[in-house]
Amino acid sequence: FQSWRMFSTPNTERVARLVVELDQGDGDYQPIYVARSSTYTWRRHQFDHDRMRKLVARGVRPGKGKYFHALGRWIAKTAAQDFPDAARVRVKAEHFILETPEEWIAGKELAVEVRSEKIYELERFR
Repeated sequence: FQSWRMFSTPNTERVARLVVELDQGDGDYQPIYVARSSTYTWRRHQFDHDRMRKLVARGVRPGKGKYFHALGRWIAKTAAQDFPDAARVRVKAEHFILETPEEWIAGKELAVEVRSEKIYELERFR
């Protein structure tokens, strides 16, 4: 699901992805967007834009907290508009090491580490 121009300097070892989860008020967070997912695709047309993907890549990188928080505030504002009954949105940067083709074929599970996480109360953004 990505254009070839995004392969100019691919990271083939440690990678990160953006995960956005929504809480309808019961404390049970459900994913609405997971980068590169075909299931959780909220606002995917925006997240998949080349310029936005660059911002997201900066935001999920360790040590780039100002980008992560700027992205999180935009996500919270947008989620507050799109989901008027939702209470909170959780934004996470998940990091993992890509497995080799042999490990993937064998079904090795990814070891995912959450490096950054922020919960936004959506009432503040309405």
